[in-house]
Amino acid sequence: MGAIPSKGDVKTGLWVLDVLVWLGIVQFVAWGLVQPLAGLGRTSQPPGEGGWFITSSSERLQFELTPAGIQEVFGPDARLPESGYIDLGEVTLTPSVSAEVTFAHPGWADFLATTGSSLIFGATGLAVMILVLQLVRKIRRGSPFDTGSVRRLYAAGLVTWAGGAANLVATSLGSFAAAARPVIEDLVYPAAFIQFDFVPIGAVFGVIAEDFRRGLALQKETDGLV
Repeated sequence: MGAIPSKGDVKTGLWVLDVLVWLGIVQFVAWGLVQPLAGLGRTSQPPGEGGWFITSSSERLQFELTPAGIQEVFGPDARLPESGYIDLGEVTLTPSVSAEVTFAHPGWADFLATTGSSLIFGATGLAVMILVLQLVRKIRRGSPFDTGSVRRLYAAGLVTWAGGAANLVATSLGSFAAAARPVIEDLVYPAAFIQFDFVPIGAVFGVIAEDFRRGLALQKETDGLV
């Protein structure tokens, strides 16, 4: 059997966890909120004109080019294989060419799919980190099992699901709407960036919340026996 952690080890671990949560807060604020807003002024500039600030991939949309788009960008003689793929026996290669699209006058769809999506992600992550920080502080004070902790964990799960779903809708809707612009609709393939990694993360918070709820119920029963 493994040794039971001492109170000092637990206290140190909670302090480390506190620091990690604060680092997460800083990351979501810097890269999920500040950077997308700072990039608003560069959305109409070509990628090579990003200046001193690190260019974020979320500032512009990226689409796979159609055959007409490839010829438009690389010239009339540029073509992919007629079959659309290269069969090498054990493996099959499907070549594709993508382009980073810069709009001279970004509209609501471009904003929704890029900056809007990043802001949703940043705000969601920040809200979850604040809830986790409150929970860690509660545990450090020696009273983890209470209704407040259970509510925070459930809230973290719900915020994760809601933010993830909103980000998915914003990215997909904005991307499809931007690709439907007459000037590029025949040159690019519409694409939706579908990611469901927020579902298991929210589920983990829900499972932990249920464990805390049962721990709270058990604690109340134990207190009633004393």
